[in-house]
Amino acid sequence: MPDLVSIDASTFDLVHDLIGDLFGFSASEVVGLLAPPWSDPETSPGWILHEDDRAVGFLGAVTVDRHIDGEPFRFCNLTTWYVEPEHRGSSLAMMRPPLRLDGHVVTDFSPSVEAERISLRLGFQELETSTRLFEPETKQSSTLTVTPGHLGVLGALGPTERQIVSDHQWIPTCRWYVARDGDAACLIVASKSTIHRRPYLRIDHVSNPELFVEHADGIVATMQTTEGVSTVFAGNRFTWSRGATCARLLPDRTVALVANPGNLNPEQIDNLYSEVMLLDITTVPKSLPPTRAYQARQAVQIALWRMRQVKRAAGRLVTRRTE
Repeated sequence: MPDLVSIDASTFDLVHDLIGDLFGFSASEVVGLLAPPWSDPETSPGWILHEDDRAVGFLGAVTVDRHIDGEPFRFCNLTTWYVEPEHRGSSLAMMRPPLRLDGHVVTDFSPSVEAERISLRLGFQELETSTRLFEPETKQSSTLTVTPGHLGVLGALGPTERQIVSDHQWIPTCRWYVARDGDAACLIVASKSTIHRRPYLRIDHVSNPELFVEHADGIVATMQTTEGVSTVFAGNRFTWSRGATCARLLPDRTVALVANPGNLNPEQIDNLYSEVMLLDITTVPKSLPPTRAYQARQAVQIALWRMRQVKRAAGRLVTRRTE
């Protein structure tokens, strides 16, 4: 029976040997997952099932200390729970260490259907089960400026926001913007990826929900233009997502889980410092819905096609009468 062992630098290679080819992770991606810049070297980045000098199971843990609305919290963001089929009987043992962590908010932002079922039985709660799609329609306010991330705009942000930028800007898929309206500023952190060769943005963090809701159309439209995407998503758990008039709820089920949230509300638990950013994990619907702009173009094309059909039918009728 395999032993459950905490991961340290000496076992990084074993983790890569287990999940590298399986999930398409390079050695550098595995190191980035196990030892991101904000990590505490005294804190284990997860656990492996160890047998005969190799790993037969892995559960990653991205741990970070954060301040949410002025209060300190320690997060343990779980990632990539995998056990080889012949050792699945030991799978549940891997969930015991994170659930026994004292004073940790434990999250899983990308559970499989089976992992979700097991985790709910172990005491996890649903953090959210749905997603919203942004479809901006109005022009940007004359008082709003939205600047793509560069160091020159950091002065508009507070120390917490500047630390977030510093911790995430090295991630290849990370994008960040600063929106300003007068003296008010808002940091927006997003991830850019593709699904079925269609690019999209997922908004992971908004520092000023009130400013974002007021100017969601202009902010999202700027992000779409800058990144060359038409599709922008966000989780439905966030007030700034639910409050934006240009965001509509999608029917697809997209799940995030949490255990031991303490006094945190779901909207206070964002995607920062987690595997969905570190590993470019897709948490949006597998089949992207058509945007309103696409639907409008389709409606025009259908209308033109019908007009052509009517003209052809009228032409045939005229020909018959002349005969």
